[in-house]
Amino acid sequence: MNFFKKLFAPRLQPEDYYKTIITDKSIRVEHPKRETEEILWQDIKEIKLINTDAGPAAPDIWLALLGENSGCLIPHGSKGFDDVYEIISKYENFDFENVTKSMTSTSNEHFSLWKLTTEKIMGLIFIEDEKIGYSNFEIIDQSMGAIGGVFNASENYQKFKRKVVELYNKKGSANSCDFNFKILFNDRELRAEGGICLTDNGEHEIYIDAAGIDLSAI
Repeated sequence: MNFFKKLFAPRLQPEDYYKTIITDKSIRVEHPKRETEEILWQDIKEIKLINTDAGPAAPDIWLALLGENSGCLIPHGSKGFDDVYEIISKYENFDFENVTKSMTSTSNEHFSLWKLTTEKIMGLIFIEDEKIGYSNFEIIDQSMGAIGGVFNASENYQKFKRKVVELYNKKGSANSCDFNFKILFNDRELRAEGGICLTDNGEHEIYIDAAGIDLSAI
């Protein structure tokens, strides 16, 4: 009986040997005969689909998550592919048209789906209704809706600086629980569901970051 079970058991495809593990911090791809690949969500700079003519002996469509010094390749149809796609397809300016092109292509081609923007966005910083400075923000973590940048203080900031430095020495930063921080883009307040943090140790550059933002709003 066991002989017949083995005889008629479904044959494993090349992509079935890959396993993608997703956590809040990273994506890891494992294979019994390949080196494990891993990238942090916050390190992803570009996402693309890579089509090859290697099938059916090997996977012929790969989802590539690329950073400056790390990255991973996830074969289409493997365990975890759909879960990763569900997350990244929500990224701002994700190219669904290129997904369709990839799935219908039989050539060796690369299809760009998303790139991290390096454009800086100027935002005004307030505590309550007092403007304390500005920052040229960059997106630092797409999946967390996080932005950050160097804080450029105005004279009004001096009213709060001592307390902010005290909070830095106590717990590493001042956050939305300590002050009613506000960030304005184009005269519109940006909602930061994950809070706003200001880091000032009294000596070096001051840094501000915010998380839980709808990045389409900027």
